[in-house]
Amino acid sequence: MPVPQIGEDEVLLELIYGGLCRTDVSFVQWNAAARATYRPNFPQIIGHEYLGRVVASAPGSGLPVGSRVVGSGHVVCGMCPPCLAGRSMLCRSLKVLGLDIDGVFAERFVVPRRNVAIVPDEVPDVVAALAEPFAVGLHALKRGSVRSGMKVAVIGPGSVGLMTIAALGAEDGVLTTAVGTEADLKQLELASSMGVEQIRVVGRDTDSVVGTFDVVFETAGHESAVSLAVELAAPGGTVVCVGLPADPVQINSGRLAMTEKSLVGARAHDISDWKDVPHMLAKATGLAAIDVKTVGLDELDHAIHLTATRQASKVLLAP
Repeated sequence: MPVPQIGEDEVLLELIYGGLCRTDVSFVQWNAAARATYRPNFPQIIGHEYLGRVVASAPGSGLPVGSRVVGSGHVVCGMCPPCLAGRSMLCRSLKVLGLDIDGVFAERFVVPRRNVAIVPDEVPDVVAALAEPFAVGLHALKRGSVRSGMKVAVIGPGSVGLMTIAALGAEDGVLTTAVGTEADLKQLELASSMGVEQIRVVGRDTDSVVGTFDVVFETAGHESAVSLAVELAAPGGTVVCVGLPADPVQINSGRLAMTEKSLVGARAHDISDWKDVPHMLAKATGLAAIDVKTVGLDELDHAIHLTATRQASKVLLAP
């Protein structure tokens, strides 16, 4: 591939780390969820999570050559009603790097200038490379209107769940519980080391906390987890759906009405969220506990296997 050329309001980056997620696995497998969501033009470079170093940018961009940056993988118009309302993840012409158009798993790649933010020097490369899923967690917190003193549960200690826990750890005075299944015990132990107040295992000790949480984040992406989230939320509480279940979910809306529980969705992040991500990364000390495996950019098949089989909490690709 030729080295890409930057256009107006773009920046050329060299890859330091690219993060692999289960969406990438779904895309490579080209399963029903991927086919229904994305419109690629094969052959296509994949990857949408990145830590990069500035190689070139337009004059006046405020991005000195050599700067480390993280940013969104969303390419948006910036002019449609959702974009103007601060909900660019709903942009009418949204394209996602690596999923709709060429992505970041390359030595060099181009992204829009407005997508990126400079990383503070005190944030290590491996932590900075977790910025995109961390931004998903931060956006979920906004959707749940989380504030100090709340009791919060996160169902599903996978990659997004752990990033949501890390984001909660960067907020002051939030009491967090991690919830998972017997198959999640290793991940729950990891969540415990990230500073959660307690862990609960489905079918073992979740009955005693039914109806006790101000906000419940469903990050497992399974229909049973959504039903559990509704049960765990307190009267007047909020359930934030972050996961993407493959099958339809049945919910007793009458119970929701009688208890005035709110059910909201959280999709990725808005471009404006990235102004907060770098300094929140520095506050999220729990990110250092994430089990990260690093493999070469030419070992994509191995990286996909590690991610698909959950042999690492996060897999990073390096040139």
